[in-house]
Amino acid sequence: MQTKELDVVYFVKDGQNEELTFSLRSVEKNLAHRSVWIYGGKPKEIEPDHYVHIIQNPNKGTKWDRVRAMFRAVCLNQEISEDFILFNDDFYVLTPTDKISPTYRCGLAEHIITIECNNNDMPTDYSLELRKTFKKLNELGLSTLSYELHTPIILNRHKLLEVMGAFPDEHCTRTLYGNYLTLGGHQQKDVKVYKNGQPIDKTARFLSSEDSTFKTSGVEEYLSELFPEKSKFEK
Repeated sequence: MQTKELDVVYFVKDGQNEELTFSLRSVEKNLAHRSVWIYGGKPKEIEPDHYVHIIQNPNKGTKWDRVRAMFRAVCLNQEISEDFILFNDDFYVLTPTDKISPTYRCGLAEHIITIECNNNDMPTDYSLELRKTFKKLNELGLSTLSYELHTPIILNRHKLLEVMGAFPDEHCTRTLYGNYLTLGGHQQKDVKVYKNGQPIDKTARFLSSEDSTFKTSGVEEYLSELFPEKSKFEK
């Protein structure tokens, strides 16, 4: 889908956020879009086109509940384009981009096994959520692809509300959306740099980083070379 008439939507935590700074620089330089919305919190020096402050109380519900509440707020906002581009604060656009197509990671079963193998064959909170999602999709006879990639995805506000209504107890929203709406798409490796020593794929269109290794894995240095100039969002 062409992106030039679509809004970019971020869900952002409170506090300082160098990853967001570089993400916004990459969006301004490389992604055709209409405007940028930030939901949640933001650093004081960042001023997007639109900002909706949402208090994120860690003592109220789970992180999944808080994310779902922000999704619902976005879906009900008539000022946001009907189709919008969902970004995390650590997504970076490395090359000029005016079109984003559906992509998936692998089958959900394979994704779950990989996560738990990397955790000494023990489940994690994330893999348990994926298991719930896998079970529900199977029960409904739907496809079970994992759309859990660290890359931007285009969502439709009205269809997303429908998906959340159909799955009130499952929280892997990207995967639920992709399978419920039979997006299909092409398979792609994840681009997130999780640890020091992991190579950065400099041929990829997108890159993502990990909070704990942003400064030590070479990601910050690489992004500083690509995007040395401040964006219009930095005040």
